[in-house]
Amino acid sequence: MSQCKRMLIPCALGTLLAVVPIFGQLSQTGGASLVYSVNRTPERTFETSRAVKVITGEDIWRLNARNIPELLMEQAGLFIQQTNYGGGSPIIRGFIGKDILIFVDGVKVNTATYRYGPIQYLSTIDLNIVERIEIVRGVQSVLSSYSLGGIINIITKRGPAAGSKKAIGGSAFSRYSSADKGVTEHAALYGETKRFRYYGGATYRKSKDVKGGGDAGVQPWTGYDEMAGDLNFDYFLSNEKTFTLNYMATEQNEVPRTDKFGSELKYMFDPQRLQLGKLAFQDLTERAWADFMRVTLSWNRQDEGLERILKDKPNTSRLYNDD
Repeated sequence: MSQCKRMLIPCALGTLLAVVPIFGQLSQTGGASLVYSVNRTPERTFETSRAVKVITGEDIWRLNARNIPELLMEQAGLFIQQTNYGGGSPIIRGFIGKDILIFVDGVKVNTATYRYGPIQYLSTIDLNIVERIEIVRGVQSVLSSYSLGGIINIITKRGPAAGSKKAIGGSAFSRYSSADKGVTEHAALYGETKRFRYYGGATYRKSKDVKGGGDAGVQPWTGYDEMAGDLNFDYFLSNEKTFTLNYMATEQNEVPRTDKFGSELKYMFDPQRLQLGKLAFQDLTERAWADFMRVTLSWNRQDEGLERILKDKPNTSRLYNDD
């Protein structure tokens, strides 16, 4: 007879309200050679005193990676620990897990107090919505002072730049990989008016078990499905004042943990879900006490379901629900 066990574990869920000087989250308007995650003012990458790496949109397109962990595998000074095809935990300067902080547009995805082991959050951020990625190795960053290994700041795509006069536009692409018979479909819609600009996209990905090169054969417990979407709205009250609303969500289903194959009959993440929301007000008016101001309210929810069947207890299915 099958038995079920459920565990409820608190997850990072809440809001953040802060008033801080802007340190360049609007990097879409800056040059590719500038980094915005080190100090409160943008710097050229070769002038900053920190070890930094900027991955531009052109780099992302050229490398043609399947997801963010596989994109970062190509970067010097950063290693990806990957125990399953739908995961990938960054290692910087020997640190992993909570010692590497991940941000999306300056909003924390993880914290320094939650989840001590490797984290798979990078794989739940859709690569197709990414404009650029900034990697700061070491402790010192304007985004955080307690990330011992470093920070990874992911900046997402936004609507067209002001003055483009493109009321509506769109893009779509497909990607096929023969090793896993994987298919990726992505479509985006964007535009701008005098007071408003927007960007929205959706992605669907389905991959089967990976076929290794040579005589390696098919690698079991690697295929999974994924859906993702994002919305970004900017409303311009004036040339100096802007309201911004962002929302992104990714859900992965039936993601097996490959390194458990053979030792357990089943080890399946279902679902693996990330949701991020942000409401921000930006005022570029110069004041005596600040050059400019930004107020941000953010929301972060992560859900993770896990089903395990042990070899010595084949009739017992253990269900863990982390939300």
